[in-house]
Amino acid sequence: MAQSVAPVHRPGIKLVYDEVMKVLRRHGAHAVVKVALAELWKEHKNHLEMVKSVPWLHLLVVKWALQVTRVPLVFAPHYQPYTTWQHATLVQKLWNISQHDLETFAACGD
Repeated sequence: MAQSVAPVHRPGIKLVYDEVMKVLRRHGAHAVVKVALAELWKEHKNHLEMVKSVPWLHLLVVKWALQVTRVPLVFAPHYQPYTTWQHATLVQKLWNISQHDLETFAACGD
């Protein structure tokens, strides 16, 4: 019989989540999906470069944008557009906090 495994506690992700939501609520899910898909469909020199683009973090931002009801699906054109730079900043923050959590987890000896 399979053992039950407790979920890994990731305090860092909670810190970044609120910051990501603040940005996503200003732009809407449609804009986030559009920019994220453009990033995911970029051509890469090889498989390693593709993996280094951390596609799972782009998809995490999309998931959050689509699952949270406080993020509107579409906004009127008079709002500022969601830019590739804003998206890259969010993905970088998620990467940094995941590395921090990994180091913290390893330091605990778990």
